[in-house]
Amino acid sequence: MTSVQQQAIPSILGGKDTLVKSQTGSGKTLTYALPILHSLMMQVPRVQRSDGVLALVVVPTRELALQSYQWFEKLHKSCVWVVPGYLIGGEKKKAEKARLRRGINILVGTPGRLIDHLHSTRSLSLASVRFLVIDEADRLLDMGYERSITSIIETLHEQQPGAISSRQTIMLSATLSAGVEKLAGMSLVEPKVVDVSCEDSTESQLTSEALATPANLSHHYLLVPAKLRLVTLAAFILSKCKCGDERKMIIFFATQDMVDYHTALFSKVLSRYGQEVKSKTSLLRRAEKVLAGEEDDGEGSHDEEDVEEEEEEEEELEQGKSRERPDVILFQKLHGSMTQQDRSAVFKSFKDAAAGVLMCTDVASRGLDMPKVRWIVQFSAACTAADYVHRVGRTARVNALGSALVFLAPAEAPYIQMLESHKITLKEINMQGVLRNLMLPLDPNSRKPVANTMEEAATKLQLQIEKLLLSDSGFRDLARKAYVSFVRSYASYPKEVREMFNFKALHLGHYAKSMGLRDSPAALGAGAAFRAKKEMKERREKKEKKRKIQVMNQRCGNLPKTASMSEFDSGLDSMPKNKTKTKTKKKIK
Repeated sequence: MTSVQQQAIPSILGGKDTLVKSQTGSGKTLTYALPILHSLMMQVPRVQRSDGVLALVVVPTRELALQSYQWFEKLHKSCVWVVPGYLIGGEKKKAEKARLRRGINILVGTPGRLIDHLHSTRSLSLASVRFLVIDEADRLLDMGYERSITSIIETLHEQQPGAISSRQTIMLSATLSAGVEKLAGMSLVEPKVVDVSCEDSTESQLTSEALATPANLSHHYLLVPAKLRLVTLAAFILSKCKCGDERKMIIFFATQDMVDYHTALFSKVLSRYGQEVKSKTSLLRRAEKVLAGEEDDGEGSHDEEDVEEEEEEEEELEQGKSRERPDVILFQKLHGSMTQQDRSAVFKSFKDAAAGVLMCTDVASRGLDMPKVRWIVQFSAACTAADYVHRVGRTARVNALGSALVFLAPAEAPYIQMLESHKITLKEINMQGVLRNLMLPLDPNSRKPVANTMEEAATKLQLQIEKLLLSDSGFRDLARKAYVSFVRSYASYPKEVREMFNFKALHLGHYAKSMGLRDSPAALGAGAAFRAKKEMKERREKKEKKRKIQVMNQRCGNLPKTASMSEFDSGLDSMPKNKTKTKTKKKIK
């Protein structure tokens, strides 16, 4: 068992309300799943479907709900009479209502869907709930579910009057913010606090929040000029999925359009790189020598050792002894605009795969357990240190090894100091060392390298992508959408990191190049988003200034005519009154 399981499970089995704080990937799901199933399995008389919901688990995302449900599915085989189920958005409500009518004992759901069924489904009752689990509490609050969680807790109080002491509540979170503590005060009664975030971990502090990353997770950064971002990412993917054993990675992007474009592009382009490649070929050795200056520019100079190595490798290829690699790197995508059916299929496919690349937005940054993921790549940097920690938590799970890499432009280097100020130590990866992987054979049946130098290989790949966009309108449209969405997301970085990610210092033309586009930023409408935002701000300020002037006039009594005019007034200026002399009648004596 993991440290958090060793400390929290006895408390939960003892019937105490428990607040668990632990870094991502520490086995928090089993921490509450095992005690709940044990308690329900030992219940006498035996649990039946007709008993209704006995355990309610609230999670922030659909994928995490499915993952938690699958854990209960695996564990309940020893007590098949305990029925787990789930409620998530994107599924057919009619089918969910039917499952609820048949009976569910352990219900896992997202807040929005649970509230929907509580208001519209008579067969869903919380009167029998014995266990309430709030998983990823900090993420629930970040996503704006505070009101929904409060509503669920109030519904429990209404349907279980006076049963607060008999209901056990378990709250789990990677961080303990003020919002989490407030939620804990609302739902927990004299809780047992289990904090294992500092054990076997690297702890960092962000304002009042304590963050932690596993000790077996190594952090890296890569400083890349804007023009070389795309080819460097391609080279890094090749280095891990073709030349190395770390063949499973997750890449985070800022927007859904960026995910769509890069998934389609790399599925088309990188599938042509290498079919059977050794982990350390003479080609890569030669590239290392070029880097070290031991060879010239590479126009055909081979020493006898290289020739012998190539002859040996050719013999191995003929005899089928070479190390085989998959013909195509499997690229998959995951973001919030996909249908629930597609999201579930991708989640299951990538989870079961031995190798592949998942390109996603922050929808996959919390709670999801993806086995054997060795690398987390942040092509778009996270807005905060907390978001960074949650992203990298998809690797190095349950004592496994893992690595994280963040792509940064040279002007964004202060981001490194920001992370290091929170005691997250990063090591630099040399860009040239990554780019040498582009010298792999382009044609699977060819032994010839793509180019003699890394610069030539990078240029060839860049031109190949640009030509693809020129010849294929579908790819071109995807690239344009990705570029515009990138510009908008870059302009929306929060104030805390805006100095590091300065939109005004952004070279829009170079970033268009990094998408494979030859159009000018003006033609792509890159500045339109920023200009629209600026104009909206100016209109808002002008409107606010006008309102303040009106308030001052009202206070001084200088109201405009329209503000003081009666609805019965003709609107014409009033005529001045004539002064009439009143004749005084003389008294008759």
